[in-house]
Amino acid sequence: MLERVLLVLVLTSSSGAFILKPDDICVPPCQCSQSSNQITCDNRNINTIPVFNSSVPLYSYMKLDLSYNDISHVSGDAFAGLNLTELDLSNNPIQTIDDDAFLGQQGLTKLEIQNAQLTSLPTSLALLYRLRYLDLRNNNIGSINTTILQGVGYSLEYLNLDGNSLGTWPGSFSHLHYLTFLGIGRNNISHFPANAFDSFTDTLRTLELYGKGLTVLPDALRDLKNLSNIVLYSNELGDSGFPKGIFDNSKSTLTRIDLQATGVTHVPIPIRNLTSLQYLTLTANRIEYILSADLENLKKLTHLYLDINRLTRIPSAVKLVPALEFLTVAYNPIHTVEFDDLRNMQNLKEFHLYESGLFYIAPRAFEGCSNLQRLVLYNNNLTSFPEAIKMLTVTNETDIAMEHNPVECSCSMSWIQDWIGNFTFGQIFSDTFVAVKCRNNPLSVNQFYNEIVVNRCK
Repeated sequence: MLERVLLVLVLTSSSGAFILKPDDICVPPCQCSQSSNQITCDNRNINTIPVFNSSVPLYSYMKLDLSYNDISHVSGDAFAGLNLTELDLSNNPIQTIDDDAFLGQQGLTKLEIQNAQLTSLPTSLALLYRLRYLDLRNNNIGSINTTILQGVGYSLEYLNLDGNSLGTWPGSFSHLHYLTFLGIGRNNISHFPANAFDSFTDTLRTLELYGKGLTVLPDALRDLKNLSNIVLYSNELGDSGFPKGIFDNSKSTLTRIDLQATGVTHVPIPIRNLTSLQYLTLTANRIEYILSADLENLKKLTHLYLDINRLTRIPSAVKLVPALEFLTVAYNPIHTVEFDDLRNMQNLKEFHLYESGLFYIAPRAFEGCSNLQRLVLYNNNLTSFPEAIKMLTVTNETDIAMEHNPVECSCSMSWIQDWIGNFTFGQIFSDTFVAVKCRNNPLSVNQFYNEIVVNRCK
């Protein structure tokens, strides 16, 4: 371990103006950058905070990064001589912070202490009346002093307490008036009071409630009027965990919902009419089919995640979503892509169907998919390159991932040469063909094509 390091700051004057010289200010293990106004001490294997000692405040250096070290304690004079706006203490085994550690740091707007070992917070946090961003993820915090949130209540916008030890809903949240982001996932809170979100009902945009073992969404969600993103994955909601009208007040603002691993068998009814929804994640559920009614009103949906479910066909309902750009149905037992499954999905740009036992793609399956650029089909049972790719409009961004398929290399692949036309073979297919191996020949498909198809197949 390195001993405490004394950082001596020297101010020189030129034409009456003070200039901070990084070489004069920083000694190992830290580095200083005037262009970014930052002192960087991250990942330096230090176990105590270096001593910052100066006869004048370091107004030019407003950011201090001490992340990824072995610091376990933050003393009361740790930041003396500094005038910080951003402080990163994350990824340290910090167990204690002296109550006066943040005295004199009233200019602090961003504080990160995630992935530490805190059980409580220092009272001097209450003095940070300009603090807007506070990340406390993955600690052992069991309660929050009311005085602290009173002090930052009119400035704090981002509060992340995911992965802590809170057992009840903190009543001190009522002092937060302008919160836009709240992370409260992976705690032990089982009950939400009816007024849980009242103090920031108009301002909250993102709410993380994942991994909490919820069986029913709390009624308090009804009060949120401008919610745009809610993360609910790894709860035990099932189909009955979504009360009627639970998102009615945020129907026109919700753009993202993550329902991964929530035990649903279909798209929950309260979500079907969220007309502004753009991202819907239903990964790792028990969905066997999708009804037209599940998707037909989601006209702005651009990303749909249906991987790791029980689908046996690509749901025809996806064609009712005109804005859809990204679709994944990977890790489902879908063995074929039929002619009409994706046809004329004009905005679809990326399609994933890997690890699914896929063995057949209809020759015109991608007809009308004029913007489709990325196909991810690896680890399936395809024995040839699907002729359906002839339907694609090829650009330099076209990517077809087909590795780990049992491709039978033969002269029947000669159609590829006619299709490539004026396109450069290497630009379009180099990565794809090199990765794919011939099942019946010790060559990559690229080698087989160049050595046999081009030269010998007539």
